[in-house]
Amino acid sequence: MNESNQCDDISINRLRLLLNPYDWLNHLECDGLTQVFHRVLSDEKIQHTVNIGQVIYKPINQTIPLHYWIEVGDLRIDYRLRMWLSETSDVPHGIFHKDSQQSVSYLGEPIDLPLLPLPIIKIIVKPFDSLPQANE
Repeated sequence: MNESNQCDDISINRLRLLLNPYDWLNHLECDGLTQVFHRVLSDEKIQHTVNIGQVIYKPINQTIPLHYWIEVGDLRIDYRLRMWLSETSDVPHGIFHKDSQQSVSYLGEPIDLPLLPLPIIKIIVKPFDSLPQANE
């Protein structure tokens, strides 16, 4: 199966089932959450591209100069843009079609992000559970 056919087979609902549970990780910014998502998607053998660049919020011409996001076919995965902009509905959040967001422009390029080992991902996901207790 080639990459474009596989991307057609990946539904937004499947991606949301895989990734939405990590949205509550408020201690992770775009880089950390992208690391987690990259690992999850790789483990599920879902072709994807990690991107780095800037995002421009057009209504007020605000630029986020360094931002990470993931693309799967014509879908964009970005759960942290609202952290830097606002919680308004015109700022995308989650998984959406690349051409569906008129209020923002993503300007970046794909990067080859090394896959973090699973033990490191577990620490990133639950950093305080992995610390030794004071009485240990």
